[in-house]
Amino acid sequence: MNILLFHTVDFPNGGAESAHAALIIRGLRKNGENAFLLIPYGAMLGVETMNERTRGHFGGVPYFYMNGKTTRSLNIFKSFIEIYSGMINSALLIFKRRLKKKKDIIIIGTPDASRYFPVILCCIILRIPFFIWIVEKSTSNTWALKTKSGFISYFGFKIAETILPRFSSGCMVISSRLRNLYLKYLPKDKVIIYPILVDTDFVYDEELLSKVSWFRKRYYDKKLIVYSGTFSEKDGIYFILDAFSILIKEYPDAHLIMTGYSSVPEIIEKVKDYICRLDLNEQVEMVGFISREDLVCYNLVADILLVCRTNSEYANYGFPWKLGEYCMTGRPILATRVSDIELYFEDGENIFLAEPENAKAIAEKMTSIFENYDESLIVTRNAKKIAKTHFDYIGQTKKIIEFMNKNVGR
Repeated sequence: MNILLFHTVDFPNGGAESAHAALIIRGLRKNGENAFLLIPYGAMLGVETMNERTRGHFGGVPYFYMNGKTTRSLNIFKSFIEIYSGMINSALLIFKRRLKKKKDIIIIGTPDASRYFPVILCCIILRIPFFIWIVEKSTSNTWALKTKSGFISYFGFKIAETILPRFSSGCMVISSRLRNLYLKYLPKDKVIIYPILVDTDFVYDEELLSKVSWFRKRYYDKKLIVYSGTFSEKDGIYFILDAFSILIKEYPDAHLIMTGYSSVPEIIEKVKDYICRLDLNEQVEMVGFISREDLVCYNLVADILLVCRTNSEYANYGFPWKLGEYCMTGRPILATRVSDIELYFEDGENIFLAEPENAKAIAEKMTSIFENYDESLIVTRNAKKIAKTHFDYIGQTKKIIEFMNKNVGR
């Protein structure tokens, strides 16, 4: 049996979503499955990508861009063609494999039914088992109703949340709230929580460690705080900035690094304007979308890593992917009490928690970490244990294989 994961990611050098797609494939293959990552169309919109290869193997992951391009055009018409040519090619691949009597299981990553329709229809007509991998309640994302393309996507997300599950072989979800949502449409044995993943055996090579050393020298005189995300409303970026403006009054040597990318330029501009209004241009550094290697370096030199999501529906149905990676760095992690975080972590035992949407509480927690830094490092060692217990990618993909076998009768 072959497992084909269809997912729109910027592979191999993309963000957390790309890293998790890779871990799924690697985990499946390490557990004896013949698994492949198939990318219908590029995730990156109108920007230069670090990857120009449309097919190959990377880090133990065989991948293929179905429309022959790693990025999408900013032109709406061209982008539409690129999306649907990739989706039609994906459906044709499934159809051809069925003609050759290949036995496949399809996984669709966070589906937009309006875009994945050719793939979904092909699976239903040919009776090919397909599973949905869901990491957020997409209809909670308010941006979807602010643009024409987003408005169409909103209805695609709505169909994927309410109708599509009934045709699927099962759903893999990232949080308990998502599980409860999909249990409205499916029996318990067809919905499984598939949390964030982490490679607990990853070893840093000499070249990377040398680069980390360079980063440390660059920021040697700073108390470095690192935030990584999409700058969307769920990430709580404005509360982070407000908290940082409080912190630097006591710690003027504090420096905030913000990494990430948004496909909506206006979002980045609003964040930059807010930084100016707070007069933080010298203390806040926006480095934009960076390579996985550089992101690892920033994480390893950080004095505090932030995951301060808002208390929104969008955030509470999801779960921060970067939290697993943070756990493996040995650096203090400050998160807010949202979603399933408190199902895995305990404040002061393996993580530091603050109330969401409360800049003063976030600032006070950062101050406490700096004032008791040696003790804070002990707490972070316990975070590694949590990651190894709950988020190890080999163990979690083994559970997924068992889940799929049960629901397709293998």
